Amino acid sequence: MQTKAIILCALSLAAGACAAAGVEAAPSPAATNAVAQAAKPVELPPYLTEDFNAACAKAKKEGRLVFVSIGREICGRCQKFYGFVKDGKVKIDEKKYVFIRLDIDNYEHREYFYSTFDPPDRKLPFVGVMDGDRTAVKEALSGSHTPKEYQKLMSADK
Repeated sequence: MQTKAIILCALSLAAGACAAAGVEAAPSPAATNAVAQAAKPVELPPYLTEDFNAACAKAKKEGRLVFVSIGREICGRCQKFYGFVKDGKVKIDEKKYVFIRLDIDNYEHREYFYSTFDPPDRKLPFVGVMDGDRTAVKEALSGSHTPKEYQKLMSADK
């Protein structure tokens, strides 16, 4: 019993050190299952794409910007953001934006995102606006935000 308490204490200290360094610790399998059940994927609008190259080409051809988000299905904050989109609390103007969702666990998606944006911290979801040439037009948001903050991000033009 004492060994278990020592191990739990060490894990707690490690998690605190990670948090102090700004690094999110990997959740335990039990926590991951609980998060996955609580953060069920939100069905998104039909105008959403997951093809980065196609989104950039379409935006460039049509003179629109790309509203890009990157997260993961088991991320509660990510699903909260997508819930805002689904419920209309975050309105993505289809005339102004091509909306793309990327998966942080997909190496290619992660590289696309980090080649364009330098998020201020490493909390999901990351959300940003770029042009069809893959140039960020505003600093990306990272972590949980209000619908108003997401709308403010989209209010910036080139």
